[in-house]
Amino acid sequence: MAESTFGRRAVNDGKLVHRLREGERVAIDTLERIQAYMVASMPGGMQPPSEAIHKAVRGPGALQRYEDWSLSQAKKHLQKLG
Repeated sequence: MAESTFGRRAVNDGKLVHRLREGERVAIDTLERIQAYMVASMPGGMQPPSEAIHKAVRGPGALQRYEDWSLSQAKKHLQKLG
């Protein structure tokens, strides 16, 4: 699947993946929509965060660490799609 297709299907944004590769951030609602798309489109869904991730997302900077983890999952999903 092309990167632009993934972005359009996930959040109606064909430039999403390009912007993520450039290091831009996304809003929480966009991140949730990406995750929902990935869960719906992957056999078996997306793996839940490990206990280490749960520990890492508590405390100061937790939201940014969670977003970073979620974006890494999105990038892995894109790599699997080819």
